[in-house]
Amino acid sequence: MLISCPECGRRISSTAEKCPGCDYPIGAILGNKIALAEANAKMKAEAQKKAQEEIEQERLRKGLCPKCEAPREFWERKTGGDLNTYTLIRCTKCGNHIRQEYSKPWISHTY
Repeated sequence: MLISCPECGRRISSTAEKCPGCDYPIGAILGNKIALAEANAKMKAEAQKKAQEEIEQERLRKGLCPKCEAPREFWERKTGGDLNTYTLIRCTKCGNHIRQEYSKPWISHTY
C-alpha cells in the first residue's frame, strides 16, 4: 500500500522505515498508530466486557438468570461432594451455571 510522506509528500510504501527522499521516520509513526489502534481496541473490548458483567449482576439482583433472564423458578440447586461441601445452582432453561457455593463441613474435635 502506498502512503504520502507527511514531510515531503512523496508516495512511498507503508512498510518503509523512512522516506527515501527526506529520511522522515515513517516506520516509527506507523508503529505508534498501530499500537494506539490496538490499545483503543483493547480498551473498547474491556469496556464492553465490564458493561456485560454489570448487566449480568443486575439480572442476578432481580432474581433472573444472567444469560436468558429466566426467573428463579427455573433454577436448580444440586448439593454434592464429601459431606455436601458444595452447592451448584444452574438454570434449567439455558443450562447456565449461575453460582457455585462452598461450605465448610462440620468438624467435631474430641479432646
